[in-house]
Amino acid sequence: GGRKRGRPKQLHTQDLIEKAVSIMQVEADDRGVQLITGDTDISTHLDEAEALLVLVNLINNAVYWTATQPQDVERKVMVDARSNSDSSLTFIVSDSGPGVPDDLRNRIFDPYFSSKPDGVGLGLTIVGNMVEDVYAGELALVQEGQLGGATFEATFRRRV
Repeated sequence: GGRKRGRPKQLHTQDLIEKAVSIMQVEADDRGVQLITGDTDISTHLDEAEALLVLVNLINNAVYWTATQPQDVERKVMVDARSNSDSSLTFIVSDSGPGVPDDLRNRIFDPYFSSKPDGVGLGLTIVGNMVEDVYAGELALVQEGQLGGATFEATFRRRV
């Protein structure tokens, strides 16, 4: 079939996740955090740079917080994707870090709010805004994480 002009090329979630993980690998190794990728592979038309921005930001946060755990605690960050019944696509970043305290759960998406010592507080805001504005999706902190720490889900509804 003839390829329509202007349609983003088809990518695979596995490739996007592996690329994002490779960007963060040195940092994770330095901090003693193991990066794990799930094996779900979904074809998608997401913009590669935008998808990577989301993934790298979320992995970066997860690595940072997981590294605050004591040395003898398992330090893992897992990155996976999920296809939803409404044909939206979700990237999931789970960590074995300390999780998000209840009193901060509503504030972590606010601009300029950060609980990192030298954080600017724009990472989740930038990612969240892009997912919402460009992809009519959402960035959410979900309760039941696979690894016991925080789990963020970025859901894309448009152009997937």
